Amino acid sequence: MEVEAENKKINRSKSDEPHVTGSKSFACISDEETQKNHGVRPSLGGMYCLTRTREDGSIVNATAAQVVV
Repeated sequence: MEVEAENKKINRSKSDEPHVTGSKSFACISDEETQKNHGVRPSLGGMYCLTRTREDGSIVNATAAQVVV
């Protein structure tokens, strides 16, 4: 169990552009945004921005910031 947890920790650290959605699925985020925008689904680019931007408005890291801006 501890070996598996350590391997997952290592794999997460390799991610260049992590998302900040927590346990909420991308499908749930997409549905919420669709309801906010009166039935218009967010584009893939829009989903990228939504999932890489924290609640306070900051971007996850410099790599994601280059894409979002």
